[in-house]
Amino acid sequence: MSSPGTIVWFRQDLRLHDNPALAAAVARGGWTLPVYILCDEEEGDWPMGGASRWWLHESLTALAAAISERGSRLLLQYGAALDVIRTLIKRSGADAVYWNRRYERLSSNAMAPSSRPCMTTVSSQQVSTARYWPNPGMYAVRPISRIEYSPHSRSACSSV
Repeated sequence: MSSPGTIVWFRQDLRLHDNPALAAAVARGGWTLPVYILCDEEEGDWPMGGASRWWLHESLTALAAAISERGSRLLLQYGAALDVIRTLIKRSGADAVYWNRRYERLSSNAMAPSSRPCMTTVSSQQVSTARYWPNPGMYAVRPISRIEYSPHSRSACSSV
C-alpha cells in the first residue's frame, strides 16, 4: 500500500449507501481500509445485550458481504478504539482516518475517551482525521398528526 490511504471506521452506521465518511474517503482517492472495532468498555453503563449483539452480528455479516462484492474486506477488531486505530495506522501506512458521528444523545459522553484523544493523538502522527455528520434530511423530525398518533381517537377505532 504505497499510495495514500484512508481508514474508514464503521461504528453504528453499518451501511455503504449514504455513508458520509465512506463517500469522503472514496472521493479522496487512494485505498480505503474498512474497519469495525468492538469495545465493550467504551459503552459505559449501557453495554450491549443479547438482542443488540445478534443485530450487530447480522449487520456486520451483511456489511462484510457488501464490501466483499466490491473487492475489499471488512476488518473486524476488538479492543480500545484509539489503540486499534493507532496500530492500524502503523501497520497500513494510512494517512487519514474517517468516521461518522454516533447519533444517540449519550454517545458524546460515552465516546469521549476514544473520539477526542483519537483526533488529537492520531493527528500528531501526521494523520488527518475527520468526523462526519449525517445528511440533514436523514433524521429529520416530521410532524405526526394527532389522528395518526392517538390509538384512542375515533378514527383509530372506527374500523374496529
